[in-house]
Amino acid sequence: MTIIAKKNVLRAPQPLQIGLVTKDQDTSPAAALFIQTALTWTQSQAVPLAAAN
Repeated sequence: MTIIAKKNVLRAPQPLQIGLVTKDQDTSPAAALFIQTALTWTQSQAVPLAAAN
């Protein structure tokens, strides 16, 4: 059995900026990891999107 994942990409008509922040010093490690993962993923996507435009 072969499973093929299809990547869906949303192409917004204009750039969209989303801010993520943790304000509390007692933020859970899971929340901090989520923010770091989201930031890393966003930065990795910025280069291919800039090259495509």
